[in-house]
Amino acid sequence: MKATPLFILFFLIGINLFAQQIGFEKSYQFLTNEEAAKSCIEDEDGGFVIGIGPRGGSASYLRDYGLIKLNEWGDTVWHTTFYLNYYTTLQLVKKTPDKGFITIGVADDTVVNPHNMLFIGKFDSVGNLNWLRFYSNPQQYFVEEAMSAEFVHGDSLYICGGASQFILLDSAYNIIKKNFISFYQPSGGSLCKEKSLNFQGNYYYYRYYKPVWSGPYTLRILAIDMKGDSVFSKQIPNDTLGFGRIIKITNSYFLAIGYKLIGSPPASYFISKIDTSGLKLWSKPISLPLGNSNYYNFTSYATLLNGNNVVSFFPTGNAPIKQSYIYCFNDNGDSLWAQSYKNDSLSETILLDIIATADSGLLACGQIKEQGGAIKNYIVKTNSKGLILNASAELTKKNETYLHVYPNPATNYTRFHYVGFEKKLLLSIYNLQGQLIYSTPINENEARIFISTEKLKPGLYLCNLSANGSMLLEKKLVILEE
Repeated sequence: MKATPLFILFFLIGINLFAQQIGFEKSYQFLTNEEAAKSCIEDEDGGFVIGIGPRGGSASYLRDYGLIKLNEWGDTVWHTTFYLNYYTTLQLVKKTPDKGFITIGVADDTVVNPHNMLFIGKFDSVGNLNWLRFYSNPQQYFVEEAMSAEFVHGDSLYICGGASQFILLDSAYNIIKKNFISFYQPSGGSLCKEKSLNFQGNYYYYRYYKPVWSGPYTLRILAIDMKGDSVFSKQIPNDTLGFGRIIKITNSYFLAIGYKLIGSPPASYFISKIDTSGLKLWSKPISLPLGNSNYYNFTSYATLLNGNNVVSFFPTGNAPIKQSYIYCFNDNGDSLWAQSYKNDSLSETILLDIIATADSGLLACGQIKEQGGAIKNYIVKTNSKGLILNASAELTKKNETYLHVYPNPATNYTRFHYVGFEKKLLLSIYNLQGQLIYSTPINENEARIFISTEKLKPGLYLCNLSANGSMLLEKKLVILEE
C-alpha cells in the first residue's frame, strides 16, 4: 500500500450517516490461500475494520494476514495484506489512541511447536504498516489463541492470553509486566472468543480450572485488576456451567453461557445467572432452530444497545446443515430470536466474532465455503433482530441520496457506489480547470461503477452527480502517482 501525503487526507470524502439502519451480507478474498475474518471493530466514522487471516491452527502453514476497512454499506475503503516469515494466527484488531490500529495474535517460526510468541502489528489510520513486533516466550505459557485486549489508563495496552497470562505494555508497546496465574491452569474449554469485561476496574473471566499439580476440577470466576494481578477467585457449583464465558456483569449478579456438565449431555448449552457469592440463581437451556446443540460451538458474544445479549454459533464437522446462528436472549435467559446465515451459493458459514454497532444493530464476521470450494471472509450487518435490511429501499422511500467513492485516493482505478431515489442521473468527473474528464448515465436506484484512472494525471478531481441539469452531490477524488 502506498503512503498517502498528509495534505491529501483533507480532501478525502466523508461518509454520510443515516438515521435508518444499514444491512449487508458480503464476502471478500484478499489472501493467497485460506482466509477468515477473525476480528471486527466499528470505526469512529461509522465504518468497520476487519482483521483477516487463517482461521486457526489447521492453517498455520499460511503466513499472510491483513486488514480490511469497510464503510457502513460494506464497500471496501482500503485493504492491506502482509506476508510474514512466521506462522501467524491473528486474533484481534483494536483501534489505537492515535486513531490507527493494532493487530494482535500468536506466532511461531515452526509448525511443530506453534503459538509461543505474541505478535503485534501497528498500522496508521489508512492501513499503512508502521511496525511489527514479536515477543519471545520466556515461560511455558506466554499467550494462547483465546485472548482479549484493551487500552487502559489512556494508552497502556492490557492483554489477557486465555485467562492464564496477563501482560501489560506501555504506550511504546514495551512489556512492563507479565503475570502468570500458576496455581490454576485452564483445562479444555469451548472455542468461544474471549472478551474483556471490565467492571469497576477489574476484568472478569469464567473458566474451568484445576490445580497445576493435582486435585479435582473446579469452576471459578476469576477477577484480575488492570495491573494483571489476581483480585479474587470465586468457586461456583459444578452443576452450573463448564467451559463458559461471562456475558454480563452487574452489581448483583453475573450472566454466563456455556456447557452444563451435570445432568445433561456434555454439549448442551445453558445460560446461567450467578450471584456475587458464586451461588447459581438459575440455569436455562438454549434451543437452536436445528435442535441438537452437539452440532454447534459458540464463538463470540456481545450486548446490544437495547440491553439484549447475542451469541454466535458455528457448525461442527458433524452438523447436517452447515450454517451459523446468532442467538438472542434477555437478562432473564428468555429466548428472543435466532437467525441463521447461509444462502444457496454457500456450502458452509462460520461466524467467529460479533459486535454491537452504534445504530443499535450488530456486525458478525467469519468465513464461508462456497459450493465451488472457495474459502473467503464473510461479513454480515443486521438490525437488532438479526435481519439484513434493504437500506437501499429505505433511502429511495425517503428521497435521500448516497454516493461513495472508493478507493480514494486512487491509483489505477476507483469505484462509485450510488443509492438514491433518482433513476435518471449523470455522473461526471472534472479536473480543477473545469474540463470534463469522464461521464456516464445512471438509470437505477442503486449502481456501482468502475472506472480506470491510469490515464488521469495525479491530482484533485471533482465528481458531480446531477439530475436534469441540477447538481445533487459533489465528491472529491484524489489520484496518486503510481
